[in-house]
Amino acid sequence: MKKVVEVDKELKSKAVSIKYVEGVEAPFITAKGIGKKAEKILTIAKEEGISVVEDAPLVDFLGIQDVGDYIPEETWSVVAKIFAFIVDSKNGVNNE
Repeated sequence: MKKVVEVDKELKSKAVSIKYVEGVEAPFITAKGIGKKAEKILTIAKEEGISVVEDAPLVDFLGIQDVGDYIPEETWSVVAKIFAFIVDSKNGVNNE
């Protein structure tokens, strides 16, 4: 199980949490919010040790989707790179 939270700190905070469960079609959206709700999502992520990645265009695009939806196919490549970066980081791989 992998999780990531996307953040856009421009103007108001925005956050979208996504999760991938092995064997499912694609990662899906588990939470999203703007302002105080986004800050709560980020607080929970920090408390739970969930990786946080800033990507304003991605969070804007995912933010128009509904909680429970699979992420759109157009985002699979970007999200796969983010997941790979997170896994490599946790395994001590240098991603320069």
